Amino acid sequence: MKRLVAFLRPAPPANKVSIFAIVRALIRSKREIVKELQQLKQGNDTIMSTLEDIQAAQAVTDTKLAAVAADITALIAKVGAVPLLGLTPEQQAAIDDIAVHANKINDSLAAVDASANATAAPTA
Repeated sequence: MKRLVAFLRPAPPANKVSIFAIVRALIRSKREIVKELQQLKQGNDTIMSTLEDIQAAQAVTDTKLAAVAADITALIAKVGAVPLLGLTPEQQAAIDDIAVHANKINDSLAAVDASANATAAPTA
């Protein structure tokens, strides 16, 4: 009887895909999607760590700029304290100190400029 039922049961058409093939394809697709999501997450993590590096560097730059601003403010105060006529030896020493201070600021800014505008050595 079983043979008769099996014989009478119509065979699936040749163009029909089995449910197992569909499930396998879905599982493969899911794995590919998960893999691509992991790659996206890794890229995002890299971008975030780069952003954190930039923020840390900016904080250092802000601190250094504040120091330069304080130096310039001190220099302006020294220049403002210089009398217009008749210098005493102490006043001349103050002017000399102003010149030394100004040169230190200029040297510091020149180093910053050279560092910021340094070109990378060409690679062969």
